[in-house]
Amino acid sequence: MHLTFFSVPVQPPGTYTASTGGNHPFVPHTPRPPRVRVIIVALSIVLLTLGTLFLILNILGTIAINIKWVQTVTLIINFTGLICAIGQWLLPVSPSSSMERKVLRTNRELFRRQIEQELDFKSHRGSLIVYMDEHEVGHDLFIVSQHLWVQSQDRDHIQETRRTVVKRYSVNDHYVCAAVFRSLESNDYMLWLDVQHPTSVFIRENEVMSLDWR
Repeated sequence: MHLTFFSVPVQPPGTYTASTGGNHPFVPHTPRPPRVRVIIVALSIVLLTLGTLFLILNILGTIAINIKWVQTVTLIINFTGLICAIGQWLLPVSPSSSMERKVLRTNRELFRRQIEQELDFKSHRGSLIVYMDEHEVGHDLFIVSQHLWVQSQDRDHIQETRRTVVKRYSVNDHYVCAAVFRSLESNDYMLWLDVQHPTSVFIRENEVMSLDWR
């Protein structure tokens, strides 16, 4: 499916997807590295640094310890750090994070289908889902046609502007945080949380569009 984008400042980076009623999977934004992997990398760096520092201090004579003992301890520290660095790439880590992402994708797909079922195909209108972080729950999002946006001198007070609030929606014993704009005519729109940083969105008739603003 072809989607049209416009060269305008984007609020937060995110994923832009559309659905026409088929089994189109929701494509999440690029996930952050798993926390366990970050911890292992940090531990590896600390161990390697300590081993190297220990050896340098002994060479400079800052610490006076039996050379064989120093060499043994340094070797153990550096070897442990190296094993941690290699192991965190070879061994699967943070299965819980992977499972959470899978559950999130599944719940979003279920939610998209719920909104899709609300479409009135006779009206030839579409809907827009904007996924948000939990701390944005209760905040308002705004949308207006791009034509009115371009023509307006006071963009804070465009009469035709539509507003909706970010909510938690229950899905499959979990929830998703999102703002939903329903019954939008097929058109180009400007969407914003902060009026200084709008995003251009194209809505197609009888389709559910998605934006990931997490």
